[in-house]
Amino acid sequence: MKTIGMWTRTLAVVAVLALGSAAPGMASNTISQQILCPGTPALSARVLGQSQPDGRPHVTFRAYGQRHSDAYITLVVSDSTCRGNGWNVTLQGLSIDFKGKNGTALTPKSLTLVEVGSPTAVIGSQPIGVTGGPAAVKQLGTLDRTRKVIRAAPKFGLGTYTERLTLRLSFPNTKAVGTYTATVVVTAGAGPDS
Repeated sequence: MKTIGMWTRTLAVVAVLALGSAAPGMASNTISQQILCPGTPALSARVLGQSQPDGRPHVTFRAYGQRHSDAYITLVVSDSTCRGNGWNVTLQGLSIDFKGKNGTALTPKSLTLVEVGSPTAVIGSQPIGVTGGPAAVKQLGTLDRTRKVIRAAPKFGLGTYTERLTLRLSFPNTKAVGTYTATVVVTAGAGPDS
């Protein structure tokens, strides 16, 4: 096992709570957490429940005569690399298709990241640190360019984390009735600022 800072990193978590009888070498009423490294280390990011056969997340928006529609997606980031280099995740729009009446395909400039929620650690992950995160990055704006949405400093972000994002699709034609499907690209990069 590899230790970085105060954490021994692995994907599985072993928590010991001694209630009255302590294990050898442990004080009574202590909590110890050990994060173990998995067999195949990896850094990954995906949108929960949105994967398509092409492997890219698709986000659906309904048009029924309004100016815009919002969609909420949950980003899942997992770091089981056991390197402790930190990481960051970006989001960018790729294409927006339309099915219905009185509408056409749109460009990613019509898709906007309007809100980035606070990350949550999945049980068994390194707790979120005040200084090292993982932390939300609020690079709000249109997704015709890459927007960073979450990052972890070196020695932080070991495990799995979720973050809720709000996307808004603006419709140029309020007479459009149908479904817009936006394809987005989610990229996980090593280091907090790459």
